[in-house]
Amino acid sequence: MVISLWTVAISLAVTIDSFISKIDNTTGGGFSDKLSLVILIIFLPIFTALILRTKKFEEKDTSIRLDSSRKHSIQLTMLVSFVVGLGWTVDFVYSLLFGTSDSQTKLQSILYFLVTIVISGSIFAYYWIDDHKKDTDN
Repeated sequence: MVISLWTVAISLAVTIDSFISKIDNTTGGGFSDKLSLVILIIFLPIFTALILRTKKFEEKDTSIRLDSSRKHSIQLTMLVSFVVGLGWTVDFVYSLLFGTSDSQTKLQSILYFLVTIVISGSIFAYYWIDDHKKDTDN
């Protein structure tokens, strides 16, 4: 499930970023954009089915939530999403203070930042809330 989550998150970001890169006729598009869209089409249903199945099993057997491999994969996912969000925040603030060295416009820079923060922040927030809900269930 974690691999499908990461795949969906990355392909969603690349797909949205490809639309952003077309603002102001910046070069963009091509094989990677099409590939990310195909990956999203394939992996989003897989991820959705896996997360719904997992939630269903967790409702029946709450001991699943205490599985150490599950806990470690969730912690790794939270760490990666936090680091990605923090890294993009640093990059965004740097680009605001010192400008961008490439052909990005300020609008594109803001939109790239928002896409990344929304995706990584959603992943982090979901698992954060789920983890704290777990503590109140027991």
